[in-house]
Order: sequence, then structure tokens, then C-alpha cells
Amino acid sequence: MPAGSVAQFVYENANGLRITLFAARIDNSQMAALTFKKNGKINSFYWPYERMRYAIVGQLGRDQLNTLAVQAYQAFS
Repeated sequence: MPAGSVAQFVYENANGLRITLFAARIDNSQMAALTFKKNGKINSFYWPYERMRYAIVGQLGRDQLNTLAVQAYQAFS
């Protein structure tokens, strides 16, 4: 994947709850290991791995989203 490329994976359950995982190729990573952000009802976790940056975003509680972030990290690392 060339630098600047982005992939987006979206999961939606039967109740319409969506979780989105973004993966972006970057030239370098100056980011903390795992960062949590909250914007209203939307929670997100961001992290780098080698030449990629990942973000998982959704209307889940922090603990639930953290569990998914760890699973995504394990799957992609």
C-alpha cells in the first residue's frame, strides 16, 4: 500500500450500531502507542504499527472499544 493510502472497514450489527476501522500507510510514525479520544457519543482509539496507523471508531463504551482495538492490533501486527 503506497504512503497516503487508506483502507476503511465497517461493521454494522442488526441494530444499526457501526464500528469503523481505518488503516493508513504513513512514511513515519510519531504517535503514542495507544491513544483514546472522545467526541460526544463517539469514542475512538488510535495506534501506530510499523508504517501503518490504525483507528477504530464507534458508539461503544471505552472498555468495549478498547477490547476491539486490542483484537484489531493483534490481527494486524
